[in-house]
Amino acid sequence: FHVTGTKGKGSTLSLCESILRNAYGLNTGMFTSPHLVDIRERIRINGVPVSKKVFGQVYWQVRRKLEHYSQHGDDDDDDAGASLPPLPVLPGYFRMLT
Repeated sequence: FHVTGTKGKGSTLSLCESILRNAYGLNTGMFTSPHLVDIRERIRINGVPVSKKVFGQVYWQVRRKLEHYSQHGDDDDDDAGASLPPLPVLPGYFRMLT
C-alpha cells in the first residue's frame, strides 16, 4: 500500500509494517523519504535497512543503465524507428533516490 499526506507518514507506515511483520509473519519491504541519519534507512526489508553492499550494487547498476541510455538511447529495441530519444541529463539526487 501507499501512504500519503503531510504529517505522520513515517510513523504510520512503520507501525503498519511492524504489525504485518510481527503479528502476521509477513515479509515486508518499506521505502520512506526523507531519511534521518543514513540514506539506507529509506529502504527496509523485513524491518532491516538494506546493507551498504546491496545499496551500492543496486545504485551503480541503475546509474550505469541511465548513463548508457542517456548516451545511446534505447539500443536494445529491434525497431529503431520506435526508439526513444536520449535523456538530456542524468537525474538529480532526489529523483535518483526515489
